[in-house]
This record gives sequence, structure tokens and C-alpha cells, in this order.
Amino acid sequence: MAQVIDFKQKPKAGPSVTDELVKAGAYITVSEAARKLDCSDRRVRTLLSQGRLLGEYFERERRWLVNSPIRVTYGKRGPKLGQKPSPSPSSQPSAGSSFSGEE
Repeated sequence: MAQVIDFKQKPKAGPSVTDELVKAGAYITVSEAARKLDCSDRRVRTLLSQGRLLGEYFERERRWLVNSPIRVTYGKRGPKLGQKPSPSPSSQPSAGSSFSGEE
């Protein structure tokens, strides 16, 4: 006799490993980190995969968790921190040119 399996029933599962780690305070979720960093969930996952944000990927649950407290390693591109951007030469009008706005 064949065994009948009811696929409509959800398997009974206890709390996951990642839920326990979040409750313990060792990690925070991607959405919490995104809220604290004022960016999107996708950006947090990108920073995690690049190693610029400390965290751990749980393969079985296919879920990222971010270390608490959050530590971000800054990239090598973009403006330097604490410095004002210098004006570009193309944004300043040259001495020989004039623009009055009239034709």
C-alpha cells in the first residue's frame, strides 16, 4: 500500500538557528541594518557579499545576518571622508567667456 502525503500541511518546525542568533543579540537582520544605515536591503546584501560589512550567510536558510554592532569598511572609490569636494575646472566660467542669457 502506498503512503499518502498531504502537501497542504506545513511541516512543524521550531525556531530556526538564525532566529535564535538574532534573539541573542549577536546579529541583526538585513532589514534592520538597512534601516540603521539608511540604505536598501539590496545594498546591505551587496556590502555583505563584498566583505565590506561584517556578517554571515546561512546557506541552509539562504539568509544573511549582520554582526551587531555594525562595522562598515569604506571602499576605495568615491569622495574622501572629511574633505570638501574641490570644484571642477569645467564648472567655473572661463575669463574670456560671458553669458548674459540674452540672444
